[in-house]
Amino acid sequence: APAWWEACLALALEFGCGVRPPAPRAARDDLLFSRFPGHARRYAAGDARRRLLAAGVPSPDGLVTRFYDRRATLPGLLAILADTPEGITELMCHPGRVDEQLQRESGYAQARERELYALTSARALQAVARHGIARPTFREAFQRSA
Repeated sequence: APAWWEACLALALEFGCGVRPPAPRAARDDLLFSRFPGHARRYAAGDARRRLLAAGVPSPDGLVTRFYDRRATLPGLLAILADTPEGITELMCHPGRVDEQLQRESGYAQARERELYALTSARALQAVARHGIARPTFREAFQRSA
């Protein structure tokens, strides 16, 4: 894992792009990270995070992976939006429309429609506005904070 992470950081620096944080900031933000082996979680939360900061590669302050599969619902999204701290938080999501090709080739197909519905619903957009949450692209977020 360290060699892979170093390669990611080197490529991010070479291409001037950011990377996803190596681990969620808090247990409440996680659904997938907790499934990794213990040594991988320790590396991601410790040395990988320190190397990211030392390298100066742009990265969000936080990562939320709990908007996934059965938890990819409008109520789940509204709870995440209400609990988003100050700073830049990346919400891992995979919205999309399911067609025959996606159905054949992806183990994660039907939930994409639920994600798309939740992310584009009027209630979610109202919550974004109510909580003062901006939705910049990666480039916009880090041009402002650089």
